[in-house]
Amino acid sequence: MDSDSVFYDFGCGNGSVLFQTAFMTGAKCVGFEINPINVKVAKEVWKVLRPKLEKIGGRSLDVTIECVDFCQYLKKNESFFQSPCVIWAANLLLPRPVNHYLSEQFRRCAVGTQILCFEDFYPHGRSLARLRDPEAFELFEMRDYVWPPLSVEWCTLEGTRFIGTNESEKERTGRHQR
Repeated sequence: MDSDSVFYDFGCGNGSVLFQTAFMTGAKCVGFEINPINVKVAKEVWKVLRPKLEKIGGRSLDVTIECVDFCQYLKKNESFFQSPCVIWAANLLLPRPVNHYLSEQFRRCAVGTQILCFEDFYPHGRSLARLRDPEAFELFEMRDYVWPPLSVEWCTLEGTRFIGTNESEKERTGRHQR
């Protein structure tokens, strides 16, 4: 990611991922959070942090935090799907129907969009999901990573995270020929 990128955090909580991403990359960062208390805290923290981070980084930072149900947001904002972006969904605690809804909606994302998540959007396991939902495996190149112990604020253990990149037809064809 760089300053030309747009980064979305689905369930941004207190905004910490948004602030760090904006500071490290210069990307435009947008957070969606349903809890108004979390939104209030995140906005108050950003007011304090923004001038400090901009001074340290030597550039203006663009962070927006919206109090919204992101499922409703996706239904009402077709323009969301028109340009490539990076999406972070810290979805371990989301109900399965919400994860399923997101997995369906994210198929509409522009080519080049990267989707990062903790909970695999295909929870039946990749081999079975490939048979049950071959379209997803046609649209996305899927990679799995392990986060190291102590690298996430709420867990001392290592764990898995997943990245799916929406590919162009040419990229998909090349991947299948490998």
